[in-house]
Amino acid sequence: MKEPILFRTDQYKDNRGWFMESYNRNRLRDEFGIHEDWMQDNHSSSEKDVIRGIHYQLDLQAKLVRCSLGRIIDVVVDLRAGPDFGKCSMYELSLANCETLYIPGGFGHSFLALEQSHVIYKVDRPWCNSLDRGIRWDDPRLSIPWGDLADLTIFEEDNFILSERDKSLPFLVDADLNFKETD
Repeated sequence: MKEPILFRTDQYKDNRGWFMESYNRNRLRDEFGIHEDWMQDNHSSSEKDVIRGIHYQLDLQAKLVRCSLGRIIDVVVDLRAGPDFGKCSMYELSLANCETLYIPGGFGHSFLALEQSHVIYKVDRPWCNSLDRGIRWDDPRLSIPWGDLADLTIFEEDNFILSERDKSLPFLVDADLNFKETD
């Protein structure tokens, strides 16, 4: 069963700035067993305290996510049937740490911008409105510690910036899910 994989990319610095290889298909296949055929790149810009997600597609869309500016906490939720259903994992991604997160199909994806941030991600299936789904960011079943992640002493929904769509997504118990355990 595929799980999320966090890996680092080397950054080469000199007096001109830096260089890094942001994507290498052979490295992904040889080192991590990632064989997706990436077909679309997406790039988002988010202000500090923006939460995007929790999003997923019913066709098991996989993602390869990195933060090219700023710093985010990336949250993935296992939506596959099985013992890890509903389990959340969190990863800090930033330009400074040069880490990339592979998210296999069957996981929900969300992130919190800890500062003004750009997120670039590859997907193995294009976005499709009829397959696009989501779960509320503040679902009590998931217990994502957004306030702790944002270093808030008092947690209030108004501390965060969300789209109207993300505010109205269903809770996990009511979500449209069709994921089976995968090999």
